[in-house]
Amino acid sequence: MRIGIRHLERKLIVYGTISAALAALVLSPAYAGIDWMHVGIILLMVVAAGLATYVLFDRAAILLLRAKPAGEADEPRLYRITRKICSKAGIPAPRIAMLRGPAFQAFVLGMTKGRTVLFITRGLQERLDDEELEVVLGHELSHVEEMGLLPYNAVMLGISMLQAAGKRLTGVFAPGIVVYAEVLRNGPVTVGKASPSDVPAALKLLVRHGMYSVVYLNDLSRLARSGSPLFLAARYDGKPAGFLIGEIIMGRSGNTGHILKIVVDGNYRRKGIGDSLMQTFADTVAKAGCKSCYIEVRTDNAGAISLYRKHDYREKTIVPHYYPDGTGCQIMVKAL
Repeated sequence: MRIGIRHLERKLIVYGTISAALAALVLSPAYAGIDWMHVGIILLMVVAAGLATYVLFDRAAILLLRAKPAGEADEPRLYRITRKICSKAGIPAPRIAMLRGPAFQAFVLGMTKGRTVLFITRGLQERLDDEELEVVLGHELSHVEEMGLLPYNAVMLGISMLQAAGKRLTGVFAPGIVVYAEVLRNGPVTVGKASPSDVPAALKLLVRHGMYSVVYLNDLSRLARSGSPLFLAARYDGKPAGFLIGEIIMGRSGNTGHILKIVVDGNYRRKGIGDSLMQTFADTVAKAGCKSCYIEVRTDNAGAISLYRKHDYREKTIVPHYYPDGTGCQIMVKAL
């Protein structure tokens, strides 16, 4: 609880400083001739609204998101996993609220680390086993620890607003761009647009390979339902074997394809899954008018770099210390 108290003290200091500054501004005779009293009243009302938000934030978030608070008796599995994560991290365990809808969503909101709420959909927790769910929830809670709750709240609310407005965060299509993805068949390997039934397998592969991201968690099911040709699924003898998530970036000098993630099930390595996914993506974005496409890869991942060279990707730029462990990022570009 010390962490939450420390954040409370900091926020009260900030609000107190603002209030004192406003009071000094209103009472100062140096600003005669300007109706600073009314200005001060308005600003003090803003401060009061901020204090009310601070006190009622968690309740308001549950109400606005139409979530249902869940006690430990209702969701013993979720409480057990979150307490395990929080015990290791040394942070208080959050309350839990269940979200409606079929989407895969999980995020944490709160004003202090002692007053957080974990929001999660029933569909997500039912699709993942304990180990996979621990990875997803641990990822969300680690963002709160690393970023602080106020920046994290801003990020999550921003994502929610964009989703409500119907904006695509992954696989963006600009006005006027029509993208078609043809089905590629190479013996037992088939590549085409991912369907909603592919989402659980894609999410599990991303989690298993350390590629989990809140963007993919929130958007994979929606992209599949919309038939996005930049969310590709590869099947081997009809079984999910790999996935590729991409986007099209518009620029003054032309449009560019970008491979965000490519992941292959370890049981189907060396069967042409990665080759087929990359070829289908290149063909898809080329038909959309892209002149090039690119991908980021760790500088120490010799196998991936070799695969990308095979598909005519060439090293362009190295971004040092790009990954959390300090490893650099090699940006590779392919002309179309």
